[in-house]
Amino acid sequence: MPRSFTTPQGQTLTLDDSQDTSVTNLLEILQTPGSEATLAGAAGCGKTVLMHVVQSEWPGPVLLLAPTGKAANRLAQTTGRTVKTIHSAVFKTVEEQENTGSRREQLLFGEPETPKGVLPRTLVIVDEASMVNERLADVLRQVIFAVGARILWVGDHEQLPPVEGRWGARLDCPTATLTTVHRQALESPVLELATLIRQGKAGSFSKWGDEVKRIHPSTIEDAVEWSEEGRALESLAAFGPADTKLPTRVLLTWTNKIRQQANRLTRLHRGYAKGVVQQGETLIATFNNHSLGRMNGELVEVSEVEECPELTECLGTLVQWVTETEQATGRETRFLVIPATFDAYHPRKSDRQIYRDAWKPLWAANRPKPDPKTGEMPESAYQLLDRMDWSWDDLRRWRDTSKAKGLQATWGYCLTVHKSQGSQWDEVGFISCPQFRSYEDKDFKRRFTYTAVTRAAERFTAFMLRVVPDYRRANPYGD
Repeated sequence: MPRSFTTPQGQTLTLDDSQDTSVTNLLEILQTPGSEATLAGAAGCGKTVLMHVVQSEWPGPVLLLAPTGKAANRLAQTTGRTVKTIHSAVFKTVEEQENTGSRREQLLFGEPETPKGVLPRTLVIVDEASMVNERLADVLRQVIFAVGARILWVGDHEQLPPVEGRWGARLDCPTATLTTVHRQALESPVLELATLIRQGKAGSFSKWGDEVKRIHPSTIEDAVEWSEEGRALESLAAFGPADTKLPTRVLLTWTNKIRQQANRLTRLHRGYAKGVVQQGETLIATFNNHSLGRMNGELVEVSEVEECPELTECLGTLVQWVTETEQATGRETRFLVIPATFDAYHPRKSDRQIYRDAWKPLWAANRPKPDPKTGEMPESAYQLLDRMDWSWDDLRRWRDTSKAKGLQATWGYCLTVHKSQGSQWDEVGFISCPQFRSYEDKDFKRRFTYTAVTRAAERFTAFMLRVVPDYRRANPYGD
């Protein structure tokens, strides 16, 4: 007889035969010390339910992990259990500071080590495994298998691969695969659309209406207005009943060009100054910072911001301290950002090189060499010390700070679908351009669109651009 399970919300569910067999197979494989198993399944197929069942039947302790803070918060809300990010669990804490009065912590992470409390009989469950690349997965295996513990990877094999690299878990050849979308899930038009996209039958979707919309033709301005309308409603909710729930909205798209234009228009709409991060803004990390435990694609909600005058003077460009405060714990994390590098472009440099070059004045050499193209001699470390009136200890301290707390980032109001993975919002607006719709790789388009739709919990709106605007023209959308 198939297993029954009561969720943390009090709902009793009975597994179907395929789900019951999957649980049996997973538990059998995970009995071997230092083993791993992979559970794959599309949206609405019951991956979270099976995670609950495996946890309840596992004879030892269980540690829940997720690749990002957003994904960890979502899993914690679903399971009612503590969930850590992979970085906070695995990478050794090398700095812990407390601010007097409010007892807020700031954490930095160093070398990987086996998480505290992990024993040979511990089962480590990693949700949103499609976001975990090979490098991070190998680090996790190293520290977990060192004590003979086990790993269960759980992810959606229909989504896009990670932002950097390939899947670290065997989602392409899983231990168990869930394929049946349950009736309750299909009652949501959003999930029905996602299922039809996954099956290659998107053309048969017919439930266009309030929950799933397609606006054609449309503009980026329309999408930004829709997004800002959601923000205005949330602001009004602050004056209403405490239990008022209004949707959170986000814009997603395919190309960086459209993303940058939507972010620029959003900041313009809000009256934010150009090239300066301000309180209340949303940023997105564009490169991993292991010392901060911040991964490429994670969002940062700015609670406080102030200039770092020493580094601003040293680099000759604005450097700001940005603070993010966790609502649940009050814990603060401070980052150093250089707004001039946000979406900066150079024809012969990557985003990473542009960011590194911005820090170069701080890393002046003791014996600099002339520039091979111009013959100019760069500033030496001795000249830097004299200019800044620093000691060698000052220089070392600022260099260490820049490495540990510098975050490569940009504006985060509109994201590419790749970098939205692991997060979910009530409402998603997808800005679709003609280049994407005519893209020849059908499998990529299917996975991309499916990933975009499944970021929406309640409503999905597609803004269908006729042309990509050129804002150098008086009429950006003109022929």
